[in-house]
Amino acid sequence: LTKITTPQQVLSCPKLPLPSDEVTRQALDNFSNEFDICPQCTMSPDEIRQKVDSFFWHYPFRIGPDINIQGDDPLGKDLRGRHFQRYKHFFPPLLSLTGGSLEGKTILDWGCNCGFWSIQAIRNGAKSVLGFDGSWKNVEQANFLKDIIGLDNAEYRTLDIFQVDKGTIGQFDISFFLGLLYHINKPIEALARLKDVTRGIAVIDSSWTISEQPLLVLHEDKVHDQNFSNALCMRPSCSAVYLMLEHVGFKNVWLLEHATSDLPDIYLQRGRGTFLAEV
Repeated sequence: LTKITTPQQVLSCPKLPLPSDEVTRQALDNFSNEFDICPQCTMSPDEIRQKVDSFFWHYPFRIGPDINIQGDDPLGKDLRGRHFQRYKHFFPPLLSLTGGSLEGKTILDWGCNCGFWSIQAIRNGAKSVLGFDGSWKNVEQANFLKDIIGLDNAEYRTLDIFQVDKGTIGQFDISFFLGLLYHINKPIEALARLKDVTRGIAVIDSSWTISEQPLLVLHEDKVHDQNFSNALCMRPSCSAVYLMLEHVGFKNVWLLEHATSDLPDIYLQRGRGTFLAEV
């Protein structure tokens, strides 16, 4: 037998310069997961609480003066905890590429869950958001939040990511592809579809296989029952994400620097990170 060896491939990912202090302050001012019940809402506080209890909550919220949704995910209970840290990590760099605002932009929120990131996009000026998820229960949850806080310019649909193309849903200025890539069993096809429906910038946030090599490692996909799963997933390394994004046709691909140490440990330990990719 002859042993066949292949050269080690280490890719250098370009880094996006850190956003200005002004853009960062503006992004932080626009963040919220605390909302009043909108005047148009026909549900009583008790009815809202009952509905809240019917969902699994990945993200925390406070609704009105005393409806506190801490989140069922142990990592996401605090209102200014893990998800706020993630917001501080990638929203200011995104805004630095869009002139400090998402004003007039159309957003596609892949795997939207309850609509947390759709809400943040609208708070930063987005004209409209289309969020979709493979789980009808997540879409029901997103519409529930939309109705009680009065989010008029968001739409949510139940849709499989491998049904998404520009002929079906059109193209969008910005795509959010957040916490999704490492749950997918066909990542190259998914990223090709992401490129197809994005005419501006895609934000890709993912857990990684820790390796300097461009690897895809097969895992069993373990998710909560409310979420849709293909059962198996291909978890990429950081350089694999970069290589795949270039392969499907994104012209500029940047890995985000850590602007602060106030990040979830998985980011600080290089087990997760964020890319911005421009068409």
